[in-house]
Amino acid sequence: RFSNPFYYYWNTMSRFIVFAFFLIFFSIILKRNTKISKLIYELTKKDKDLIESIKYAKSIQSSVIHSFYEFSEILPYSFIFLKPKYIISGDFFWFYKKNNLVFFALIDCTGHSVPGALLSIIGNIMLNKVIVENNFDDTEQIMRQLHIEVTKVLNFNDEKIDEGMEVAFVRLNIEDNQITVSQTTKSIIIICPDKTTKTFFTHGYTIGGFMSKRNDVFYISEEYQLQKNSWIYLFTDGYIDQFDTDDEQMFGYNRFVSLLLSIHKLDVQTQVEKLDVTLEAWKGRNEQTDDVSVVGINCTSIKKTN
Repeated sequence: RFSNPFYYYWNTMSRFIVFAFFLIFFSIILKRNTKISKLIYELTKKDKDLIESIKYAKSIQSSVIHSFYEFSEILPYSFIFLKPKYIISGDFFWFYKKNNLVFFALIDCTGHSVPGALLSIIGNIMLNKVIVENNFDDTEQIMRQLHIEVTKVLNFNDEKIDEGMEVAFVRLNIEDNQITVSQTTKSIIIICPDKTTKTFFTHGYTIGGFMSKRNDVFYISEEYQLQKNSWIYLFTDGYIDQFDTDDEQMFGYNRFVSLLLSIHKLDVQTQVEKLDVTLEAWKGRNEQTDDVSVVGINCTSIKKTN
């Protein structure tokens, strides 16, 4: 049969067709892979550019908002545990000292990353306006005026924006260790040397956000006499709302308070490490739910210089 010209012709042609088909198929795959490689390169470059932009935004945020180091110059035995969900945080710490009064607050802005960070800059500016420029020192009035100013900015040009802030605000008199507290959520706790705790009441009204549509928003304040070696803890909801490694349950308020009770007698660096290790162990392979912030302050070592 190999001597048959007809058979030889079709045998050769079939091999040629198979080979040609293979070349065409290989060419298509190669082109597709080239396109995929190009797309991966472009996405990688865009992702890198985005990360660089976010890092630059973080540096701008840091230049606007006071560093915690400056606060620790006034209250040396204090710490901040700040763990952004993604590079830049919507949580921020604010403070101001006027004579014998130290005002400080931990603020959780709606969202995280860049949107939250933009709100944090607005919050920082408005706090400076209300307290530093306009000399408000009553915590209820400060919270009310802050709500008005933030609502005004976010509703500029009649554009209704439902973004807002959760605020834990403390005014400390460094002469007698008397504090006055106002908060939008349950985010401040005092732990005394004998492990008794003190929490404060809240009506749950946020600063700005959906509360901007209401005219009956008000805030309350409570006074409390600190015992020597007591700890003030301020925290956002990121730690409490963190889901475990199996995504089944949140860390929760009670477990968080128990954690603080177990670490409050440790030095500041060890407290930060314990907060970090516990969070990571709880989170496991799960992603971080939100920005996480915890501030701890022991008022025993206050520097009373102006």
